[in-house]
Amino acid sequence: MGKSVFIPTQCITFSGFVFNSNEMTVSLPPTKAIKLQSKAVELLSTLSPTMRAVSEDIGLIGCQFSWCMYGPLYYRQLEIEKVAALKQNRGNFEATMQNLAFIGNPQLTVYSDASLTSWRVSS
Repeated sequence: MGKSVFIPTQCITFSGFVFNSNEMTVSLPPTKAIKLQSKAVELLSTLSPTMRAVSEDIGLIGCQFSWCMYGPLYYRQLEIEKVAALKQNRGNFEATMQNLAFIGNPQLTVYSDASLTSWRVSS
């Protein structure tokens, strides 16, 4: 696609996102969404990824913050762990780091109502 669009359209891909004015949505193109998902699965399934691979994934997540709602929650901790591993390995991006990602059931759930008059904790 060129720099200019001369035919009115309700759905356009611009700057790596799909803007749909009919549905009032902004989303990733399907190819990027699949790439992001496959990279996340690859990172989680590798027990000792290289710091280069982790850095690539951090960059991919960081570029998609406007689409990936919970990206910032995982981004910072992953970045902190990567920096610590780089310090330990004297800046060697080909060294590996431990993948301590854990996906499981929560051990604690906090319930609250909107008026803040009561709350309870279940474990």
